[in-house]
Amino acid sequence: MTAILTPARQWWDGRTRREQAMLAVMVVILLGLLLWLLVVRPAWSWRESAADRRVQAVSDRVRVEAGVRLLASPGDTPVTVTSPAGIQPVVVQTARDAGLEVTTAMDATGTLGFRAARVSSAALFSWLADLRATHGIETIRLAVVENADATLAVEGALAPASGG
Repeated sequence: MTAILTPARQWWDGRTRREQAMLAVMVVILLGLLLWLLVVRPAWSWRESAADRRVQAVSDRVRVEAGVRLLASPGDTPVTVTSPAGIQPVVVQTARDAGLEVTTAMDATGTLGFRAARVSSAALFSWLADLRATHGIETIRLAVVENADATLAVEGALAPASGG
């Protein structure tokens, strides 16, 4: 071991103080770069991919639960809403079934406004897609703002689909 360290030590001692300082700074920068590339970046990447997989899993769970509800009550056919007056009960019930807390208010034009303070993106968009596909209710306005806790604050309006 000393056979390796002795020439290295002699080489180091042969450098001036300024060269030693510059080499020390270079080694610190290289170690920092290696730490960044081998530890920090992979950890952030794994964290982001885990968050993506979680969102996908929540979305899948919402779809599966909706399918289970349909299978559990085969005699019940989904309600297709064709009039503005019939929207509110369907919207409130489907939101509750999807685990969303929404407040609703009908306006003078026959559209139903809704608001939710803290919802996951997967649950929200699965619910809106289910309203369109199953009940014929389409989203005509949607404003989405991301909260600090990665949930969404949403405000929008719903109406019967124009095609029925």
